[in-house]
Amino acid sequence: MSDLEIHKNNRGIQQKTLVLFDGVCRLCNNFIAFYDPISTNDSIRYIPLSSPEAKELLGKHSVSHSLDTVVVIENGAAYVRSKAFFTLMRQSKWPWKLVSLFQFLPVNITDVIYKWIAKHRYSIFGKVDQCIINQLPERKK
Repeated sequence: MSDLEIHKNNRGIQQKTLVLFDGVCRLCNNFIAFYDPISTNDSIRYIPLSSPEAKELLGKHSVSHSLDTVVVIENGAAYVRSKAFFTLMRQSKWPWKLVSLFQFLPVNITDVIYKWIAKHRYSIFGKVDQCIINQLPERKK
């Protein structure tokens, strides 16, 4: 089974949760650097949205290719924008897990906030020259 095969297979073996993110966005890279050590998910993998692998995964899950959202693929489902963020925060250590409580707000409200941040992320936070993925432990690449 390849790394592109996500979710549990028919034998119940847990496959990787995939996080597709904008690899040149400083905010996105800083979030991954922050999130990786607080994640409780040992089977997570980060993939830059600009990669051929990300494009293949997005097509496989009928998600439009856009750099303005993080995409989390888990258990056969693809989550975007605030749902993706809350999916990750549910898998974080205490007290950060509490952030996931905001998932119970209407998605149109949380997505408006997410979209505003996404729209202004380069002007507020800037870009990076090198994607964080090269600095993560080998199992996360």
